Amino acid sequence: MLIIMIGVLHDSTSCHKKATEIFSELKTTHPSPKFIAVEHDKDIFETKIVPLRSAKSHCKEFNKEFSRIISDDEIDIIAQSIGFDGDVHKESFGDSNVVWLDEGRKMEIDIFKRPCGSLIYNRLVRFMIHARAGRLPAQGADRIAEYERLEDAIATKLYNSERDARWLEILKPHLTDGEEDYAFIVVGGMHTETTSGVIRELLEKENHTIQVIPTYG
Repeated sequence: MLIIMIGVLHDSTSCHKKATEIFSELKTTHPSPKFIAVEHDKDIFETKIVPLRSAKSHCKEFNKEFSRIISDDEIDIIAQSIGFDGDVHKESFGDSNVVWLDEGRKMEIDIFKRPCGSLIYNRLVRFMIHARAGRLPAQGADRIAEYERLEDAIATKLYNSERDARWLEILKPHLTDGEEDYAFIVVGGMHTETTSGVIRELLEKENHTIQVIPTYG
């Protein structure tokens, strides 16, 4: 089975844009995947992460400095990329079978304790820090592009290989031996590298063909 792995940096607006383009292209070249696997738990993603994309007013109320330094459009762009890897495929593959790799995973409840949860709040704070330090243009569309260039350059590239082993067990019921079969997996970029114990290596050991399409670098 061919496994096409889309490697991402989580919550990155530039990776969000690139992943959208990748899936649009895959719709032409590989229109019928057996499944699309994403690095989320379905319930947490739908009830905790997706609502953060609509938290603009809560964030502006929580930190008044956001309105002074970050435009509404910039907040919207950053917000819409929160958890993008969980549903970026939908525009092109809305009816595909989704495999939730982190099904049953427990997350720290503190990151969701307020409407402007830390997943979005921390990114807005970092944007503000870059702006105050003069690392971003004073205005214009290039502010977001430069912000993401800075963020992507320092993105934490850590992984927990114990999760990868669990992912393999979740994937096994969906994997096939068919040479004409293929599927997509969207995960953090480190999981697509040739590192011992990551899901790419585990799938290769199961005799699956791997194709990696990165969204960054």
